[in-house]
Amino acid sequence: MIPNITKILDLSKPIFTNCPGWPDLPALKINMIKTQAKDGYNLEELRDFNLHSTTHLDAPYHFINKGKKINDIAIDKFQGAAVVINLLYKNAGERITKEDLIAYDEKIQEGDIVILCTGWGQKRSATKEYLYEWPDLDGSGAEYLVSKKIKGVGIDGLSIGGYGEEKALPSHLILLGAGIWVCEDMLIPIEIFNHERWYFTAFPLNVVGCSGSPVRALAMQF
Repeated sequence: MIPNITKILDLSKPIFTNCPGWPDLPALKINMIKTQAKDGYNLEELRDFNLHSTTHLDAPYHFINKGKKINDIAIDKFQGAAVVINLLYKNAGERITKEDLIAYDEKIQEGDIVILCTGWGQKRSATKEYLYEWPDLDGSGAEYLVSKKIKGVGIDGLSIGGYGEEKALPSHLILLGAGIWVCEDMLIPIEIFNHERWYFTAFPLNVVGCSGSPVRALAMQF
C-alpha cells in the first residue's frame, strides 16, 4: 500500500481540445454545454474521447479477446514500487530491446512496475516524429520484462508498441498475454531521475467490460 510520501510527480498528459493523440482517431474536443451566465452553472463535455485517449491503461482484452477487461483486474494491482529506466538516448523510430533493459537487471524486482522514460512525452505536438516515430518496446524487451515477473509497465510514447501491426503486436501480445498491464502516453518530468525507485499509481475509471481506461498517473517519492 501507499507509504509515507515526500513528493508527488504528475505523469499524466493534459487534456484539451485537439490535443495530439493517436493519429488514426478523431481529435478529442471539450465543449461548454452550460454556462453560469445563462444556466446558473458551468458544465463541459468531452467529445471523441475514447478510453485510450491521452494517459491511459491497456488491459489484456485490448489485444486478447479472452483476456481480462479493465474491471476484471483488482484495483490494488494498479499501484506499487516502480523502477525508472532512462532511455533518453533513444532516437526517433528506434526500438527498446532486451539489451537496453538488462542494464537494470539487478534493480528490477519481482512485482515491480517499470517506467520506460524516452523523453517523448516532452515532444508532444502534431508532428510526424511525435505521432509515428516514438521509441517502442520490441518483442525481446517485452519477453525480458515478462521473465522479471513485473506487475505493470509504463511508457511516455503513444503506445508500448510502435505504429503499425508489425511493431505494435509483439510487445502488446507478450505483455498483455502474461497479465501485465500497460500504461501509455505519459508525460514524465526530468525530475523522475532524481530517484531510481518511486511508488507509482495509475487507477482506472470503474468502467465495465472495456479494454482500458484513462488514468491520472502519479509517481510518489517515499
